[in-house]
Amino acid sequence: MSTASLLFFSCEFPFARVEACCILGEYCCDPDGIRCDPKEFDCNPNGSGCDPNIVVSRNFWAQNMEDGVFYELTAVLLAEGVHSRIWGETGSNISAQEAKNIADEFDQVLYPRLINAFSPQGGVRDPQTNRNYDNIMHFAGSLINNDNKLNILFLQIRDGFDPPSVNSFVSGYFWSGNFYRNTQLVQSQRFSNENSMIYIDIKQNTPGSLESNMVIAHEMQHLMNFAFSVLTERSPGMDLWINEGLSAAAEWVYSGEYSQNRINDFNNDPSGLILQGNNFFVWDNHKSNPLAIIDDYSTVYIFFQWIRLLEGRSEIYRDIIASEYSDYRAVLNAMTDWDAGWAELMVYWLMANYFNLDTGPFGYQGEPRLRDIATGYMSGSTAVLFPQEGVYSRVVQAGQIPSPSNDAPFITYIDLQNGTLLTFNANQNRTGSAETGVLASTGIAAGSKSVQDVSTAVYGPFAVGAQDVLARNGYEIHEPARE
Repeated sequence: MSTASLLFFSCEFPFARVEACCILGEYCCDPDGIRCDPKEFDCNPNGSGCDPNIVVSRNFWAQNMEDGVFYELTAVLLAEGVHSRIWGETGSNISAQEAKNIADEFDQVLYPRLINAFSPQGGVRDPQTNRNYDNIMHFAGSLINNDNKLNILFLQIRDGFDPPSVNSFVSGYFWSGNFYRNTQLVQSQRFSNENSMIYIDIKQNTPGSLESNMVIAHEMQHLMNFAFSVLTERSPGMDLWINEGLSAAAEWVYSGEYSQNRINDFNNDPSGLILQGNNFFVWDNHKSNPLAIIDDYSTVYIFFQWIRLLEGRSEIYRDIIASEYSDYRAVLNAMTDWDAGWAELMVYWLMANYFNLDTGPFGYQGEPRLRDIATGYMSGSTAVLFPQEGVYSRVVQAGQIPSPSNDAPFITYIDLQNGTLLTFNANQNRTGSAETGVLASTGIAAGSKSVQDVSTAVYGPFAVGAQDVLARNGYEIHEPARE
């Protein structure tokens, strides 16, 4: 087989030369790097059109999560479907048949399920051009090369995973910079691959497995979310906790399976901070505890399952992702049967975690895999709570409900009517300050979980976002800066 090697799909640039001019029938480039229509240009020297035996390879930019530096790798096009191209980093050992199976699963199951759940029925319209698109993925493709196929690159993501000292890893990521031409970006950030794409790791999950496909669904939602931000001119992009919550939901939308790992992470509380109120709303606010980031992922996971069950429809995800709002209002406005405020919604969710009833808002509608969700009581006399955090304490004597304090204006006390007090910070500003609330007593009920009960054993491995691993190492994902 001969090989076609190119730097970018677009052949508009002088440095984008190709050794063979056929790119699997998609389009052709002549020896001078000028893009042309395959119907008008005979790519095969023998005059028979595109040569099916040509192996297409190209270089991609990827980001090292250990130091934030971009590096270049070579990948081979292993398979192509209706909606995707499957690329494998050199040495990834993914067979052509395995790649075809991935492309088929994407075309037949994953893609239609995510389009149905996250893209508006009837398509989307670009207000800038008045052009209509069948779905948000087609609009995303229009942002670069007018290419409706998602490029899925399987590679070994460099994330520094080295258990037991480093027990977190990156299973996949999306970078919005790929939707820009390098000529549009500042010189120091010209690492765009100039196409619609996501990156999927091959170390922790076997390509083609359910777990790996769920990562594809997770990252595809991130890409769709970015496209909606462009479409609606939503700036800045959606709050990280909503974006991650929708991607967690995308895993369920594709697979119909609940993540036992996330449920276990919530119940086991390895950081000890969920019991002290930590949740997703103020993302990554306990950097001194390396396990605290797990709390954000586990709590946002079960929250987005709870709102779907409360609404009784997965279409709520579509309404959230397409919202003009980038904060909690995107969720609140999507709740068709909810006529109270955001703080009240969070209180109901905290009560659902405590009571976990089979019917009504104070539970998970009897879902078998979610029946095990449970929480415990915090010991001590006070709790320092960030916005939208809440803790439970046991009332051992009647009349122990504290009174509000001017020193902590957002702290609210809710009597759960069964000898339990919920102390809650009702501040809806996620950048607001923490406030100190009072607990019901210094004692806890017999048999209940306390902070001291949480295991300090080695925990993991666990998947976190690329931005979290970079933050752990003192770096950040480079959002594109345009010239």
